[in-house]
Amino acid sequence: MSSDGNRGQYEFSEEQGRIIADLSNGVRLVGILLFLFGAFYLVGLIATVVKGGWDARFLWPGMFIAISALIYLSFGWWFQKSSAAFDDVVTTQGRDIDNLMAALNELRKPFSVVRTLIMLYAVLILVSLVAMLIEAFARRPA
Repeated sequence: MSSDGNRGQYEFSEEQGRIIADLSNGVRLVGILLFLFGAFYLVGLIATVVKGGWDARFLWPGMFIAISALIYLSFGWWFQKSSAAFDDVVTTQGRDIDNLMAALNELRKPFSVVRTLIMLYAVLILVSLVAMLIEAFARRPA
């Protein structure tokens, strides 16, 4: 450990910096688009409520639209934060590893949500398949 309390940091080369910058730009674009999708969902939800009022028929669809908007906005926010942290890796000196770890931590958040949603979806598919098999064998003539 150095006298100023910082660990020695690896400094990425110019070529490595270009790769990280390219990743940052891609993550930023995805974040912007996801944030826009979330905003579009919110506008759609507001338009639905204004047009249809607080009708009970729109409760469930409205909830799904609101949840979708929240997911898109969250993903957009996380990708933007990750992109900014990847930019820090490229634009700063002496803290590349700390900045890279911060960027990876921000990128981990949306992927943790995606992993959870995929696992829930897989369980739903499995339960549906088992239910269909049980129903199919229960209806079989004796």
